Parts: sequence; C-alpha cells; structure tokens
Amino acid sequence: MSEDIRREQTVTAGSEEKDFPFEKLFIGISVIFLLITGAFYGYRAYRSGARKAPSGQSLAAVILKNNQITENGQGLYDYDGIRIFRGKCENNYVKYNGLLWRIMQVNGDNTVRLISARAVNQLPFGNVDGDFSASQLNEYLNGHFLSLLDQSTLVDTSYYAGQISDLNAPISQPISSKVALCDVASFLNSVVNGTTYLADEPGSFWLTGSCPTGIYRAVDGRLTSSPQQRLYQVRPVITVNAEVEVISGSGTLTDPYMCDETGIRLGTTIRLGSDEWLVCQIDEDAYRLVRKEALEELRSFGLKGDSFDPEKEETLAHYLNNEYASSLPYSNLLVNREWSCGDFSGRISDLSADRVSCKVALASLADIKLSEASGYWLLTTSEKYAFTYGQQAELFKPTVLKRVVPVIAISRDTKLTRNADGSYKAGE
Repeated sequence: MSEDIRREQTVTAGSEEKDFPFEKLFIGISVIFLLITGAFYGYRAYRSGARKAPSGQSLAAVILKNNQITENGQGLYDYDGIRIFRGKCENNYVKYNGLLWRIMQVNGDNTVRLISARAVNQLPFGNVDGDFSASQLNEYLNGHFLSLLDQSTLVDTSYYAGQISDLNAPISQPISSKVALCDVASFLNSVVNGTTYLADEPGSFWLTGSCPTGIYRAVDGRLTSSPQQRLYQVRPVITVNAEVEVISGSGTLTDPYMCDETGIRLGTTIRLGSDEWLVCQIDEDAYRLVRKEALEELRSFGLKGDSFDPEKEETLAHYLNNEYASSLPYSNLLVNREWSCGDFSGRISDLSADRVSCKVALASLADIKLSEASGYWLLTTSEKYAFTYGQQAELFKPTVLKRVVPVIAISRDTKLTRNADGSYKAGE
C-alpha cells in the first residue's frame, strides 16, 4: 500500500495519456443523460407539486434571473428544461452548509445541483469493479461527510456509475443518493470550447464511471483514469431543494450567493486570541476546530514507525499537547476529544478503528480538510511513514520537517460573540 501511494503514476484509458474526444463522447452519452435526467426531475416536480419558494428569493430563481440562456460560449445552457453551466463560468459560486460550492445545474423542478468548489479530501475510490454505489468512497460521503451537513434541505442526486468502455454505447439508468460525485456525462456537459469551471482548482478528482483501465477522474479539464486504490481529490456533489433561498451575494468567488442563516456551522471562523480556527465538526457538546493556517515552525512527526502518541517524548504529538498547548492564552478552553489515528492499509472504513484521546491533535486522513495550509502532517500513518496533505496526499518519513496544522476542541458552552463579518470570537 505504501509503495502504491508513494509512487504515483497516471493511468489513462489508452496505452498512454491523451485527451478524450469530448465531442464524440458528448454525443454518445450526454444526450441520453439529459433525456433520462429530464424525465427524472420532471417526475419529481410532478410528485412534489412543483413547490416554489417565494418569488425572486429561491436559489433557482436568482440563478435564472442573473443568467441569460445562451447557445454558444460559456454560460447557462437550456437542455429540455435542465439549465446547465458550461465553460469557464465566474458567477456560479454559492455558500451553502458552511462550504463553498459551484452551481452545476438548475433542474426542471427548481432543485439545484452543486459540486464543492474545492476538494474536501483525498481518498481512494475503493472498489475493484468501479461501481460507485458499492464503493468505500460512497460509504464515506453518505456516512461521515453527510453527518457534517444540515440535511433538511437536501434531496437525492441522480448520477451514472456504470462502465463506459464504448463511447457510443447507451449508458445505464441513473441511480441516486444524497451525496454523489460528478459523473462522466455531467463533467463533459460542463466543457465548452475545451474549458470548464471544474478545472479552476488544481489537482485531479474522482468521477463516477469506470473503464477497463480503472476509475475515471478529471484533471485540467480532461478525462483520464486510474486504479481504484490511488488517492485523488474528493469533490462531493449534492442537490438542494427548491425552497433554499439566497440571502445575499452575486454568485462570484468574492461575493458568492449566500444561502446560510447566521450561526455557527461547518467552516465558521472562530477567533481565539490572535489565532483563527475553522469549525470542522460539531459534536453535541463541543466544536472541533482546525487552525486556518499552519504554525510558523516546521516540525518532524517523530521517529520511524511512530504513531501519534502524546505520551511519547520528542514527537509532534507530545509537543502539541505540552509546549504548544501551554503557550496558548486560551488553553483553559481546550477540552479532551477522541481523534481517529493509526495505520491506513487501504480501506477508508478502517481510518476510525484506532483513536487517541488528547486536547491537541492533527486532522486524520478521514477528516474533511478546511485549512488553507498545504503540505502539513496528518494523524494517519502507513507502515513506517506518515501522511501529509496538500495538492496530493503523500507519505513521508516521519523524521522530515513539514508544516503543522493543529486541531482542537472547545466546549459549546464557551461564550462566543459574533463579529460583523460573520466570524466569532471567544470571551469579551
């Protein structure tokens, strides 16, 4: 497992890496996709009575008001009532459930499909036959990740997950779940004149759908494929109901549509002393926080074969729970939590098998990644190595120097004051 991760290699659907013929695949797959999907959402609209949010306030209504339908270039296209963003769009950003998303499409029933603007993690697909519905990644997204969201405004997302080996062959019927990945047809539908907003962020992310050489993934606006055990970016896809309203915003990166009410939620900034922390999980009695930026000093994880053990001296775990913790002017606010740790052997479900109890830890490979830092140590190890997280999740010898991004927890009883920018600060 360690060798597979350390020796990253690109595997494409041909004998060597090359761009896929977008137009040919678009004709062979996308038209069928749109017809079937249109029927799916039309039926759902009929079943729900085509419920509408207050005029001009729903996310769907605001999107349609701010975007004229186009037939060429980048923008919003209409395919039998499904309005799809294509090309390098710059006005399809939305803040929802505490995270930043890109709007993919407005469905016929005014539900809206979103994909995370940035990767929330890097994990293996985890299924040898390429069926996303039976994959470890599907289990993770509809388990741990879904538990972090307010699910009251989510509806099922339809997607295709079968094997696509013949570019002109009909695709299977869609399946659905609360959280999915972008499928091949949806990715190709986002491409126009060789550009797509899904390539705005660097890195390679998993798609649903497979071919004889592996699982499809997207990189730099094109398709390729890789074995299912590789670690690539995870960008969840969700669909919000027609009642979700826009509070403010114009849909740009700096001024996204805001669909969240005020309050502490995933991604909220909490200022403790002079440090900024981001809410990465909300427990019944505590907020789990990850530092927005890495500590200034680079540090080693430990020695060969070390795990995250706060009792072991001369390790990162010991430093964080002693010197670092005592140096914080708000150390009295920290509470003990159990954090997932231990070796990763390839199964996502095993990441939470081992736990360590302490006040200061690191994010594990299973935790969603919100920090703005890159190349920082994780709690997860593999054999004699330790993971770091950045544009790629990589294994390094624990003796090398890397960035450190602590995670902590504070009680939900902590007095927090809301700032004008929507962040919170402790005390005062």
